Amino acid sequence: MFMVVASVIATAGTADASPAVADKAGLVYFTTLVTQPSYKLQYADEWNKIGTLYAGSNYFKCWKVGTRMRAFNRSSAIWLLTDDDTGNANVWVPDVNLDDYGFANDTTLLNEC
Repeated sequence: MFMVVASVIATAGTADASPAVADKAGLVYFTTLVTQPSYKLQYADEWNKIGTLYAGSNYFKCWKVGTRMRAFNRSSAIWLLTDDDTGNANVWVPDVNLDDYGFANDTTLLNEC
């Protein structure tokens, strides 16, 4: 497995410190700290980029292991399935871009895909 450093595209304002809450559809909301590309598969390759997920509150469906990413002085191979903000359903983003609460709790609150 090769290492990829996640780049920060844009930073958000103050992150929401409230815990994630599951909605009626079983989706879990977390706060993402940066606007980031979304991917067709859970691998950070240029050919795999498909859209954009904006910083802020976003819902997630489940998690899966993929390319190890680094951001915000942490490293993880966990990727989260979501629908991005540019109209693409069932796309992947790395969990390293979540706020501290989301990063610490995503695999506990979400099911594995």
